[in-house]
Amino acid sequence: MSLREKKIRFPLVMKNGAEVRNLKELQDNFDLDTVLDYYRNGRLMEWLKLWRLFDEAELLSKLDRKDVDLKHKICDIFGMEYREIPKIVDPKETAWRAGRLNLLKKFTEDPKYLEKVDNVAFNVDDVYDLLDDGVNDIYLCGKLFAFPAEIFRGGNQSYHGIGKVMVKIESTQVIEFEELNITFEDVEFDEEYLRILFRAACRKFKEIHSERQSMRQPKQK
Repeated sequence: MSLREKKIRFPLVMKNGAEVRNLKELQDNFDLDTVLDYYRNGRLMEWLKLWRLFDEAELLSKLDRKDVDLKHKICDIFGMEYREIPKIVDPKETAWRAGRLNLLKKFTEDPKYLEKVDNVAFNVDDVYDLLDDGVNDIYLCGKLFAFPAEIFRGGNQSYHGIGKVMVKIESTQVIEFEELNITFEDVEFDEEYLRILFRAACRKFKEIHSERQSMRQPKQK
């Protein structure tokens, strides 16, 4: 008899505290969120192989983590019915959103903006909050937004003005918005930043003109 390394057959611990060691126990204590966590960290596949659930392991290996139907397919593998967990509505959040919607309606009744209320900024603090939440397509609603240069560091931002919106860029030099993949729509820049843009354009023109002049001069023999 040969000596073999003994495999440690660990259980999956479900949300209710149950330790499952076979398919029946998994089905009796099934919790999709927990199973998904085990799937993502690789423990689910390891568990299936240790407990010789090879058919389920093969089906699991064919899944794509980016598949929009991933939750449904995992439930199907284990013979479970997929049920969408209803979102719990927070009364405070509902009231907060209703207040923002009422504020937005003072500026516009256009449905295309009203449906974007969650992406609307009424001041620069709102812009920071939206960026922190990963929102990069932002609607500006207000007369003036003073943007410090640092706010653009992350890049990949789109700003859309609602009504007449003035954007003040607090910078002493041109910000290369195109390189940062930052766009502005239906907004105006403040006069000081426009002067900075104008001076930069003049310098660029002079540089190009000087370079062309030097190229036209005949070479001395």
